[in-house]
Amino acid sequence: MNSDSMKGDSSVEGVPSGGAPDSGQFQIESTLDEERGLVRICLSGSLDFNNYAQLEDELLRWIDGGQPSWIIDIDQLKSLTSVAAAGFVGLLRVAQDHGGNVFVIEPPDEIMAIFDGHDVAELMPWVGRDV
Repeated sequence: MNSDSMKGDSSVEGVPSGGAPDSGQFQIESTLDEERGLVRICLSGSLDFNNYAQLEDELLRWIDGGQPSWIIDIDQLKSLTSVAAAGFVGLLRVAQDHGGNVFVIEPPDEIMAIFDGHDVAELMPWVGRDV
């Protein structure tokens, strides 16, 4: 499997899949899976209104690089605000507008409850951890 990393000013050095930072600081790690034509974006820490723009910037950078399809791994998020949860629907639309798609790895129950509580869960294309 070929993979390549694309990092820049909007991306904060993150942790590999399966690891988590000790703090609640928001972190992003992005890796291109050329074989699948998807970008795997791993999020950890706390995602809220104040740092949601970092995620948008990261995704727009991948679109500009010709990669509009993503797997977003939110399994390592420690907290998520309702505003950030609602923003995921916007990410899905942006990807589709550019000929791509978004798949979101099912999060832990406490994070899923935030999506459920704001009628966002049924709109998201959830996938299992084995993706």
